[in-house]
Amino acid sequence: MADFASDVYAADIDSDGDLDVLSASSTDSRISWYENTATQSLEDFTSENGFRLFPNPVQNLLNIAINNSLLIEAYEIYNINGQAVGTGHNLSQEGIDVSNLASGLYILKLQTDKGTRSEKFIKM
Repeated sequence: MADFASDVYAADIDSDGDLDVLSASSTDSRISWYENTATQSLEDFTSENGFRLFPNPVQNLLNIAINNSLLIEAYEIYNINGQAVGTGHNLSQEGIDVSNLASGLYILKLQTDKGTRSEKFIKM
């Protein structure tokens, strides 16, 4: 794993039709490849967590598809070091603007009427 990734890219490295993740680190001169081996269908993912994020990887606007029975009360975004880098209470129909975030791996934590749910996303 490339620590303190300075660049993160998504590309279909193994030509299997899904996006894999490449990260590069200037602190330890490492390049890492993370193969996308997801086998769940979109329906399984949405029903299991109550929501899905798209596009993922994202450049500017992170959209959230929400299960009809889930009410989102607030959200927090954490970087890979566990630092809060974004918060909000009202999700707009347009999604969450993540254009100000640096490239890397993040965790979106949603506070809902049914508890807390989290999901990872990649900012390009």
